[in-house]
Amino acid sequence: MNTLGMILEQGKAGPPNREEARRLYRMSADRGDDRGMVNLAYLYWHDSPRQTTQAIFWYRKAAGKGNQAAIRFLESKRIHLNELSA
Repeated sequence: MNTLGMILEQGKAGPPNREEARRLYRMSADRGDDRGMVNLAYLYWHDSPRQTTQAIFWYRKAAGKGNQAAIRFLESKRIHLNELSA
């Protein structure tokens, strides 16, 4: 699901479809896939308007599973890791 979401988000199989990518990332994240969590968080962070609360929630969940990209993101934004929700 996560890989298909990336293909749809990036438009590698037609026009980009962020909403369908978001749905697939969410399904992946709900099943515990930390990559799906990071990709979902990324979409929330880059939404217009930004959905900060949702983005941080998913970055923290991914960081709680040891995802290095999520940990680096949170550290770069100076967001505390001590409230991880794994």
